[in-house]
Amino acid sequence: MFADFLTCFGCVLALPLSYPAGLLFSQALSRVILGTGLDFNYSFSGALLWLGIVLALSALASLWPALSALRTSIREALVYE
Repeated sequence: MFADFLTCFGCVLALPLSYPAGLLFSQALSRVILGTGLDFNYSFSGALLWLGIVLALSALASLWPALSALRTSIREALVYE
């Protein structure tokens, strides 16, 4: 649950910066590789799709240790510490 909160917080910080950063990066890269500028097209639906993918991956990543902790007895956990 906390991992999903951190993921959403990171996306709230990153989404406003992704448009200008993508614009500058695509212009610079197209000038270096092609010698001319290209039209920039930002996909907000793509950004939201990535948010969904990252939320699912963070939920799975936090689920793995939680299930492992469920299988550990209190005695084993205290001995490990």
